[in-house]
Amino acid sequence: MTEQEDRSRSSVNTAYRLPLLLYVFALLALVSSASYVALTNYAQATKTASSRSAARADLAAELVANKLLSTQYGLRTLAGFLEPLIYQADILPGTGLESLEQLLNEELSRQEFVDELFVTDLGGNVIHASSVSDAGRIPGWSFLKRRVEESPEDDLITPLYTDPESGETWIWGMRKLRSGTGDFVAVIAAPQSPAVIADALAGLSLSEGQSIAIIDESLRLVARLPDGTKAAELQGSPVDELYTRRFAESGSSSEQAVFESPIDGERRFYAFQRVQNAPYIVVVGERTSVALQGWRHSLVASAVGILLVAIIGLFFLKQFYRRVSVEKELILENQERKSLQYAAQANEAELRIASTAFDTHLGIMITDDNGLILRANRAFSRITGYDEQEVVGMSPRILQSGLQDAEFYSHLWARVGETGTWEGEIWNRRKNGDVFAEWLTITAIYGASGAVQNYVGTFHDITKRKEAEREAHRLAFYDSLTGLANRALLEERISDVCKLNTRQGTHAALLYLDIEQFRAVNDARGYGTGDLVLKSLAAQLGPIVRESDTLARIGGDEFAVLLANLHSSQEIAARSAETVADKILQAFSRPIAVLGYRIQVGVSIGITLIDGRDTPCDQQVQRAEQATQQAKERARLRGEKRIAFFNPDIQEKIVQHVLLEEELRNALAREQLAVFFQPQIRDPDHLLGYEVLLRWRHPERGMVSPAVFIPIAEQSRLILPIGRWVLEQACKRLAAWQKDAARSGLSLAVNVSVVQFQSDDFIAQLEQILEQTGAPPHLLKLEVTESLLLEDPERITEIMRHLRALGIRFSLDDFGTGYSSMSYLKGLPLDQIKIDQSFVNDVTTNLASSAIVESIIGLARGLGLEVIAEGVETEEQRKWLVKHGCIHFQGYLFGRPGEEV
Repeated sequence: MTEQEDRSRSSVNTAYRLPLLLYVFALLALVSSASYVALTNYAQATKTASSRSAARADLAAELVANKLLSTQYGLRTLAGFLEPLIYQADILPGTGLESLEQLLNEELSRQEFVDELFVTDLGGNVIHASSVSDAGRIPGWSFLKRRVEESPEDDLITPLYTDPESGETWIWGMRKLRSGTGDFVAVIAAPQSPAVIADALAGLSLSEGQSIAIIDESLRLVARLPDGTKAAELQGSPVDELYTRRFAESGSSSEQAVFESPIDGERRFYAFQRVQNAPYIVVVGERTSVALQGWRHSLVASAVGILLVAIIGLFFLKQFYRRVSVEKELILENQERKSLQYAAQANEAELRIASTAFDTHLGIMITDDNGLILRANRAFSRITGYDEQEVVGMSPRILQSGLQDAEFYSHLWARVGETGTWEGEIWNRRKNGDVFAEWLTITAIYGASGAVQNYVGTFHDITKRKEAEREAHRLAFYDSLTGLANRALLEERISDVCKLNTRQGTHAALLYLDIEQFRAVNDARGYGTGDLVLKSLAAQLGPIVRESDTLARIGGDEFAVLLANLHSSQEIAARSAETVADKILQAFSRPIAVLGYRIQVGVSIGITLIDGRDTPCDQQVQRAEQATQQAKERARLRGEKRIAFFNPDIQEKIVQHVLLEEELRNALAREQLAVFFQPQIRDPDHLLGYEVLLRWRHPERGMVSPAVFIPIAEQSRLILPIGRWVLEQACKRLAAWQKDAARSGLSLAVNVSVVQFQSDDFIAQLEQILEQTGAPPHLLKLEVTESLLLEDPERITEIMRHLRALGIRFSLDDFGTGYSSMSYLKGLPLDQIKIDQSFVNDVTTNLASSAIVESIIGLARGLGLEVIAEGVETEEQRKWLVKHGCIHFQGYLFGRPGEEV
């Protein structure tokens, strides 16, 4: 029956939704269509208005051009009359040719286009004027002269000219007069009022909203139709409008735009048209409000029509919903009657189901509205130990363990009162006194009046789960051997301390303890004894720290102490941390008694201060550990106590070391490494060969010193591929020199790292390079340092002898600065000893250095070895070395390292 009700409800909902969706869809379609039509009509109206303005501008420009052309034709006629006279009579000012002037006046009387006329020479002096008062110098000659000189044509029309004295505006028509030889000798000029241009447009009819403006090339208003009062006042004033200025500067013949008029502020469709052969622009405008008036009317009509359609559709939709609502009420009434029948049949089955559910595995108790127990099921008795008869009429408070206070229960019942339910973890007590954890749900049952009738509590025992959680937490956050916090818990508490320091502005400190000689204890006494030592150390450290501090074991023989909330002053906080560190050192100064042994261990302590602002929390352990290494180094080098605070400068060096190592890994592939060559000389100036020196051109750091990146390469073992590459470059260069007779005898010395020399495949690698390149082995010299002999000297000697058998020679580099064991030195297959430049630098000024150098030279002679001095920079050093028996040199005195030899 439920399925049928759902289908009925679904059909009713569909009947409601479908018409509404169809109505909305139809309305949207109508609005979309009307919008498309409106946009199309708008575009058409805009295009029509623009075309109409362009046609009117073209016509107006033609009328103005014709008007001005008539002036030019008249002047051309007069010029045709005057030029023969000039040729015959040589007209000049003051010649007194009255009869000629009379003939000119008679000719002017027959020309209707000119009211006044001037004939001037090239200096602006009036030769003839139609008015006697105009004799002398023609007005505005500087303006007219510039136009005459700029124009290559004989006929020209000027822009609007404003007389600076009278303020009158004229348009000048001019014609150049030429002599019989074609020379330009005079000008005939006729001023005209700007009204002639307005008169040219007088016959042009304008529709509503249209206007015509004539401006000259300097953007001054010449005339405007319709001729309003404001337009007359603005005649001759500049037109400061962006589109007009752009058109005047562009040189285009025509243009269209829409903008607000600078004269009356009306927005118009504008068409620009230049007047042919004249410095004037016709601007025709049509008000957008007039041009688009028809479109706006159609838009309003469309909107009204759509609104009417929407109202009518809404009316019919409302009538439809009214009918559907009546049908729905009838359906619901029928469904309610059937539901009552089914409910009566189902009550009996529900009672049976409720009885079965009451005896579930969950403990259940039911109370009245006062909280007195009415019922309890068998699971309740099994979990609590109380039979149902023992608790009926009692309050559930008999189960309270006392672990939750009154505030907890107050909050619990307040929550039940607000929402009708509460769910959570609670600790209760069994009948036998055992405390257990349970997950409890309390639900209020309301009567018809809305008042609480009963409370139902369901719960299940979660004690085993809580014990498992505690054990998991202990394993996750505590050290299983010492019971101290582990690294994970320490880092969590460091994060909490950082947040607290940020809020309160205080400092904390982290002490990193590295136990010395602990590995020896494990090796000598066994791991069991070592574990007991660690437990004893943890017991000794416990009383030193406060309860608010955290003592942790974070490694095999490493402990950490987190001192929280020391002081707001960094200096005072540092002193407090150092005081605790001193106490720890004092505790470690006493031997530890374990299994009858008295075991003495030491400790190095690194300290970092934590303020929660300057350094990320997850870097504090790393900083303290680095401070521990600093403490060890100070104790080793200077005998200081094994306590050190973190030094950011050393941290920066470590960071730079890591960054350089990462960049060095890619330097070879990116062709940033290069080999340089420094000459080696035999006295006086005989070139023996070169030493190959490795250089790193970093794209950002510039040239990186070998003293910086070679140690990094050795530590990271990147020296192996880099060293192979250097050997390959050197051997390729030796092979190439064999084709050059001048260089075929030159040798190359290559520095070989200890790491490179000790690699298992060094001999095979070098043999392969020699075979592939074809380099002569006797010209390759490997430079090794005395540190090579510190580890496994017998194996190193064997490798050297094997390579010596191939013909490769050896040079002992930096002699006198390192190991210098005479017993090994005499057994090595060496060819050369190189005196370190630290002795050569002051050999002429320092007695100790000179004595050492003399000894090295004597030793080399005694062993039958060649000796070479590096770092020779002055002639005095060279002479001293030659005097004492060293005739091989290398240094800036003979040449700096370079890529080319």
